[in-house]
Amino acid sequence: MRTIGIDEQRFMAAADGSFKQAIKFVDWLEKGHAYYHPFDRRPAGRMDRAGLGWLASDRSTPFASTVSIQPDLCEDGVAPKLPEHPDYQGPLSYAYHVDAEKLADTLLQVATSRGVKHLQGFVTEVERHDNGDLSAVLTREGQRIEADLFVDYTGFFSLLIE
Repeated sequence: MRTIGIDEQRFMAAADGSFKQAIKFVDWLEKGHAYYHPFDRRPAGRMDRAGLGWLASDRSTPFASTVSIQPDLCEDGVAPKLPEHPDYQGPLSYAYHVDAEKLADTLLQVATSRGVKHLQGFVTEVERHDNGDLSAVLTREGQRIEADLFVDYTGFFSLLIE
């Protein structure tokens, strides 16, 4: 989003986005057990010793909470950054949870406002160059479409990818 010039607040609002800073696996080992996989980036180094203290402990504190603040922030419903932090930057690593259809609508609006021609049709066949690259698609509506970029929305049919 940053690369194509969409500010983070606009993107988040348009796609009903929320921050995601860990994945919580519920009922992981047994019913009632949960495990967090935080999105922290560990510092590069020859050896990560983060787990040694936990292994020597009574293990009453979950490992993820020993090496990261993110599981506790998730439990408290706290975001990984404040509104005054610059777009796409914050003190903690994070990802997004978005409504994919709303995100697609936003990207369509941005692209067409910048001159991208958007065509829709039901793809029935693909044509390829000798090297295997996609050259054109044929649609049920009778169109033959050549383009520089194709996005495969054929779902499990994977007509363009396969």
